[in-house]
Amino acid sequence: MQDLELAVLTDDLPEHGLKAGDLGTVVLAHRDGEGHGVEFAALAGETVAVVTLLASQARPIAQQESAHMRALAGQGAQGRLRGGGRHSRERRPEPPAGTTRSAPVA
Repeated sequence: MQDLELAVLTDDLPEHGLKAGDLGTVVLAHRDGEGHGVEFAALAGETVAVVTLLASQARPIAQQESAHMRALAGQGAQGRLRGGGRHSRERRPEPPAGTTRSAPVA
């Protein structure tokens, strides 16, 4: 698989709250496809986990598949993830008057 390709998890990863069948995005391909860095996100855009997987732990999506929705571990009654990820849609407080907001440092 290549960078930015969708990937289907083939193994449960309970330590990350992930189950086989979860859909992620390859963010970094390692050693000609021997492994992949994959980001898994909630539908609201919040990062759930970024994990390094062996090639056998993820596969490309297939033409005739559909996505299945499930609640993620750690979600409250309103369906929000605790902590919010880097794609969180939560509003940050406005900066004090006369100042500008700087970009976050990675």
